[in-house]
Amino acid sequence: MSAVAAQIARSRELVMLIFSHLERARCDPEALQKEKSRRKQAKKTLTRFARVCQTFPAPALDLLWRVLDDIRPILALLPPLTSGYRHTHVLSRDITQAEWDRLQS
Repeated sequence: MSAVAAQIARSRELVMLIFSHLERARCDPEALQKEKSRRKQAKKTLTRFARVCQTFPAPALDLLWRVLDDIRPILALLPPLTSGYRHTHVLSRDITQAEWDRLQS
């Protein structure tokens, strides 16, 4: 890695700006299928960036968590759900401080 590339990699703002171009794959009603494919590829790329260099994980993970296609990753951070009254779901136990901290980070 060149000295300039290393400097850029150490700048969280620049890395976030670069990665944000991958995250822009939002769903447009007219081009839903194309956007889904682009979003899937962007997620794969951000996931790879998160594993490549010590500087990249935080910005890449921030962008991956910013817009989720599904609520299941968030629910996985919480205690298991159980069936409640009239087709509702409730947490099986109180949320621990560690779970709450992780959810907020």
